Amino acid sequence: MKRTNDPGAGYRVGLWALVCILLSTAGLVYANGNQTADNQTARALLRRMAEAARSTDYIGVYVHRVRDSLQTMYIVHQIKDGHRRERLLTLNGPAREVIRTSSRTTYIQPTTHSTADSLPILDTPFAAVFSDSSTREFHHFYDVYDLELLGSDGRIAGRDARRLNIVSLDHFRYGYRLWIDKKSGLLLRSDLIDELDEPLEQTLFTAIETRESIADQQLEPTLAGNEVTWQREYARPAKTSASLWEVGDLPQGFQLVLRERHRVRDDSEGSVEHWLYSDGLATVSVYIRQQNGHPFNGWSRMGAVSAFGRTLGDYQIIVVGEVPPVTVQQIGQSVRRVTDEP
Repeated sequence: MKRTNDPGAGYRVGLWALVCILLSTAGLVYANGNQTADNQTARALLRRMAEAARSTDYIGVYVHRVRDSLQTMYIVHQIKDGHRRERLLTLNGPAREVIRTSSRTTYIQPTTHSTADSLPILDTPFAAVFSDSSTREFHHFYDVYDLELLGSDGRIAGRDARRLNIVSLDHFRYGYRLWIDKKSGLLLRSDLIDELDEPLEQTLFTAIETRESIADQQLEPTLAGNEVTWQREYARPAKTSASLWEVGDLPQGFQLVLRERHRVRDDSEGSVEHWLYSDGLATVSVYIRQQNGHPFNGWSRMGAVSAFGRTLGDYQIIVVGEVPPVTVQQIGQSVRRVTDEP
């Protein structure tokens, strides 16, 4: 991958931008006792979707559209002994492959340029699938989102699907239109909706097959080339004081779900600190590293992905997420150094 100063480049989002809600639904659906019958049905549908994500093996092909750009991906998703594994392979455009387990992510690209040259590609929407958010409660979820169960249904990849809308109640996040498989409970399609109720991005399966089991061999990489691996350690928000940095102004509902530090191979500038915040649906990544001679300052937007960058002393701060620009700007401007290195 060629080096770019646009953090939006290479950052791919789609169905799995929803995985925090898939895996945290059980904790958040009971957060508000004042529920109508329709609202209870909608929350029950989310609970079923969460269980499907945790328990179903499948192989499929999905497409992700941003404006006139279309990316087609092949996915193998395995649940074995309670652990998730995924293999994703691009079917058009540059060849790329992602291998995920609960603790590590490996990106494979058969080029001479490291994928680490573009920071945001080190975090993908699939990351949240493997977070510990299933044990968290996003207590403020229903302060910032509402649910609408639609009467009309649909048909995706040859499967009957239920329609469900997730509506944002403020300007810090987007809404979604969902199509959920009636038979399996799997998410088959998602449309990400902007402030004008127009789709910014659309992702849908064109083919999907559930399996009783998936052989381990189908999770092995098929591409050979440059590899970048991230080892993940999931930290409780209470441990954020161990960092040299802090975010001073988070929008309502967001909380820390992951903190990690990664040393980029062949990078003399040292390590990248990465924080992942979620409100139970939207995710925002904060990257902090020493400047490498190609600073990014200001903001950019590509489809639903917004990025904000600033330099602070000798450090580069980049905030990127599938959220409106105001969200990454507010978070990025509030990042500050709280202590000196020992």
